[in-house]
Amino acid sequence: MTVRVFNGENGQPLRTLAGHDDMVTALGMDTAGQMVASGSDMGVLRFWNVADGASRLRLAGHQGAVNDVVLLDEQQGVLSAGEDGTIRRWRLPLAPRGHAGHAMPVGVLAASRDGALLLSGSADKSVRIWNRVDGAAAGTLADHQDVVSAIAISSKKDLVVSGDQAGVVYAWPQAEGATASRLLGHAGRIIGLGFADKEKQLLSASDNGVVRWWDLPLVLPREIVQQDPVVSSLLLGKDGTTTIVGAGEAGARLVNAGTGEAIRLLEGQQGAVTSVTLSADQKTAAAGTDQGTVQLWKTDNGEAAGTFRGHVGKVTAVVLGKQLGQVFTAGTDGTVRAWEMAPASKLHQDRLGEVTAIAFSADGSMVAMGIPIQDRAGILVRDLQSGKVLYELLGHQAPVTAVAFSNDGSRIVSGSEDKTLRAWDLKDAKFAQLVSLEHPGPMTAVSFNKDGTQVFGASSDNAIHQWSLAEGSETRVLADTPRR
Repeated sequence: MTVRVFNGENGQPLRTLAGHDDMVTALGMDTAGQMVASGSDMGVLRFWNVADGASRLRLAGHQGAVNDVVLLDEQQGVLSAGEDGTIRRWRLPLAPRGHAGHAMPVGVLAASRDGALLLSGSADKSVRIWNRVDGAAAGTLADHQDVVSAIAISSKKDLVVSGDQAGVVYAWPQAEGATASRLLGHAGRIIGLGFADKEKQLLSASDNGVVRWWDLPLVLPREIVQQDPVVSSLLLGKDGTTTIVGAGEAGARLVNAGTGEAIRLLEGQQGAVTSVTLSADQKTAAAGTDQGTVQLWKTDNGEAAGTFRGHVGKVTAVVLGKQLGQVFTAGTDGTVRAWEMAPASKLHQDRLGEVTAIAFSADGSMVAMGIPIQDRAGILVRDLQSGKVLYELLGHQAPVTAVAFSNDGSRIVSGSEDKTLRAWDLKDAKFAQLVSLEHPGPMTAVSFNKDGTQVFGASSDNAIHQWSLAEGSETRVLADTPRR
């Protein structure tokens, strides 16, 4: 029932403001730090001088608890949000003006820096924008799937951001025709949003103690329109534009990642496509199938360039070697095979179990496979020329689902169904595990940055997480952007 004022520099209490007859549910202070406003569970607003603690005014109007209160910069007006689903604007000491529109209680408020716009977030899962002068509605943002718990607006009023109790943040550009972006990564309720570094960054905080920052403007993925009902695999070519997409029974497609337009349909494979790749010069495309075959095509005209048969079961990965006509494949039959345009030769056959992930070093000298080792989830590293086992890496508690080499071949990063990402130093005599990092879900893809100091991991949370190996800490989360 009281409000306490503290010194912001040393944390010492300055004074206690008493006067409410019930629980205080909202607080606000003007930008000059001269006046405090408080709202109560009974819908009462009180105003106090910070300097002497004197009570200046008592206002009533809400039919329930006051959830938030904002003193505008001009200090001639006050905004309040209530459990009764209304936002009220008070011109002191006149009666308030109501902003009706929300269907459920309003929990959070924000105002633009110039005071021209008011934003409100509600339990009805929407954000509403209002013109402060006349109270007219200026827009509704309704993509949230849970109660809106935080909102903010940039100083130029060109970006509105909002967070909800499910931990999802939405960024809403105010340009005509712009679409909202969904930012994932938080595991708790969003309790605060703000801008930093001259609004080059967005900060978001959740109630589990996590603060995340996002670079602005947001770099968003471009959507590629895919006609086929199933996308089984994809790979971006060296030019950064040409993409091969596996489409199950429909074969594979070459797509321009810049425009999203289809370049060419590749057909004629035996079975459904399960893995795809492109040669370094992008003149050859290859796909593995669920029937154990590998199909090659010429990318300039889509003509078949060869078919390989030998795997018993699904081909899980396919890579085209640097030498013309050389193909490496892995399958659920527990084998990795090296092929040439001449009859196929088997590189090795361990029969240890299903190969669940595969990667080749940049110089083509080593292959790393996710495969059971002594009935434990592991990574087997072999010399490609001799087939000799170089390293056996153990530590994951569930099957390895993704693996990658650093550019210099000295490190390996792996992801697993055990929701961890692990980095390994191959130069260490004991095959030291550099770091083990927890992930929100089972890993689906991993990669290094150019110099091998950062690792990236993707999982079923639809986000890409970035970590620093030196610090063992997460540095960034890149989230998905759904269609509206």
